Amino acid sequence: MIDIREKKQCCGCTACVNICPKQCIEMQEDEEGFLYPSVNQDICIDCGLCEKICPELNQKQAKKPIAIYAAKHQNDEIRLSSSSGGIFFALTEKVIKEKNGVVFGCKYDESWNVVHSFSETLEGCKAFRTSKYVQSNMGNCFKQVKDFLLKGRFVMFTGTPCQIAGLKGFLRKEYDNLLTVEIVCHGVPSPGVWRKYIEDVKNSTLLATPSDFKSKPIITNINFREKQSNEYNWLEYGFVIHGKANLETNQKTTLISTIYYKAPFMKGFLADLYQRPSCYKCPAKALKSGSDLSIADYWWIHQVRPDFMDTKGISLVYVASEFGKKFFESCNIKYIHTDSAEDIEKGYLFQGAAFHSAKEPKNRKRFFEQWREKDLCLLIDELTKPTLKKKIYEFLRDIKRKNSYITHIYLKYIKKHIR
Repeated sequence: MIDIREKKQCCGCTACVNICPKQCIEMQEDEEGFLYPSVNQDICIDCGLCEKICPELNQKQAKKPIAIYAAKHQNDEIRLSSSSGGIFFALTEKVIKEKNGVVFGCKYDESWNVVHSFSETLEGCKAFRTSKYVQSNMGNCFKQVKDFLLKGRFVMFTGTPCQIAGLKGFLRKEYDNLLTVEIVCHGVPSPGVWRKYIEDVKNSTLLATPSDFKSKPIITNINFREKQSNEYNWLEYGFVIHGKANLETNQKTTLISTIYYKAPFMKGFLADLYQRPSCYKCPAKALKSGSDLSIADYWWIHQVRPDFMDTKGISLVYVASEFGKKFFESCNIKYIHTDSAEDIEKGYLFQGAAFHSAKEPKNRKRFFEQWREKDLCLLIDELTKPTLKKKIYEFLRDIKRKNSYITHIYLKYIKKHIR
């Protein structure tokens, strides 16, 4: 049976819960706000299925992509509504329109928790667009995927690498009507921390002018990667929460709008402060998940093909299977091959989060000792305050990302000497 002795040994994919023939495993939340499997030993028959399909216990070999693309959707409006190049929605359009298929992805529920779900319509799939930097609750998605596959429906499943690995383990065989698309993952923050942050927003403690609200504001939309306004773009995206004052007045307003690196929750996320313990030793990096495609932001596209660059969003796509390659190339996508030896040597095709786990920060333990009692945003600010060297590095990194060649040698020097 599954026996989690160290938290780093469980990525929370729920494959064990879904595979159990006696349904004696359930996910329970720990003190950090993450879900872990708990076994009812009175019911368990010790069949060992949960251990056989666990992606932590059965890690695959790392793979090299068979092709690498820079890509963007043909429709600029769709790109602006997506986190990067709109590739997820291009794949979705083909699945729904041409395959009469089903798409799985993550969305917000009515309480703004992040959950995995499915849709059979394009309209429903819009909820899966844009990044959600919180670990999603998988529920019984794996069973639903299998049911659709056995009925002959075409299924596209999107998720983090560990979720893809969990699904592959659960299915225990390959299906020619399944397309798996992993979203390159920096690490998954605690759902518990996210809930506390949302509650602080509702209590108006994070608003610039909380006195404007006579009662708790009602959240109507959350976007971690806002880039549609004149204020933000793909390179300088915003963290934006929309809402309305209350049910009586129905007055719509912007509750929070700030550049991503100034938003408290994003600061903690980018500093790896409250990622799941397994994220610091991810079992599914480097295409070990078995996915067909892997999608990320192509931050360095200006170095490879400046003619393809714009600020509406460009996706970096790693292709891991011939099936994925054929499907991708048949979609409504503008793409170019970017896998020349020169580009690879210079590191322009390298998305660090796709190949390396996050490094556990020294302040993580301190954060989780205090997060329930202290003001969340003040605690995040206190524990993520950058050193002078870090500030200089981030400043030069952002300049370089915007196509500055002058700072290149200084950037490498400072990064090497940061402690």
